[in-house]
Amino acid sequence: MKRKLIGEILAVLALAVIFCVAGFESKDVQAGWQGNFYIENGVLSKYDGNGGAVTIPSTVTVIGESAFSYKGNITSVTIPSTVISIGRKAFYNCNSLVSVNFLVDSNGVSSVSIDNFQLTYN
Repeated sequence: MKRKLIGEILAVLALAVIFCVAGFESKDVQAGWQGNFYIENGVLSKYDGNGGAVTIPSTVTVIGESAFSYKGNITSVTIPSTVISIGRKAFYNCNSLVSVNFLVDSNGVSSVSIDNFQLTYN
């Protein structure tokens, strides 16, 4: 009886270790640099590329606050249909930005919420 109980406890502990390790690995995969984009849990928080025409990866669901701020070399941005929110000042002071393209999903829909939306003309 005692052996069976110890065996069951060890089996439960082994499963707990496997689930913990798997959980840590998935967090590592979900956070980090993907090309020129820093993405964590679907949130793009930083762009560090050379500019020009920028296409945001489809793994992004949120463009974070100030993610592209002061990137004066960006001329256009293509935003996938997976993006549902664009944070405050996400494209602040992107003086060369002349085109933003919102891609649509298979139903022809693009639904994006933009925080504190402002247009500024110089």
